[in-house]
Amino acid sequence: MSFLLPQIERRRLLNNLPRQLTTSMDLVLDTTGPRVQKVTPAAPVSAPKRKRCAKCPSKTDKKTPVACCKRDLPICKEHTAYYCFACSGGQ
Repeated sequence: MSFLLPQIERRRLLNNLPRQLTTSMDLVLDTTGPRVQKVTPAAPVSAPKRKRCAKCPSKTDKKTPVACCKRDLPICKEHTAYYCFACSGGQ
């Protein structure tokens, strides 16, 4: 049962668990008091901002999060060419 204690302690820190479950966890862990979260949550990772494709005419208004690795211009799937790492100049 001791191998379960770390998992129970991690689950106890969650705020969205039913009260009955947290009470049972307190009995198993032999703890009382408010739950204190020791680990700070990670900062949310946001996707890159979508920009208009540099090659498409503005009237088509194609937006893409992908950019050219050399010139850093936004490129849609239609204007993207795929190369392996060796062919692209990498060693």
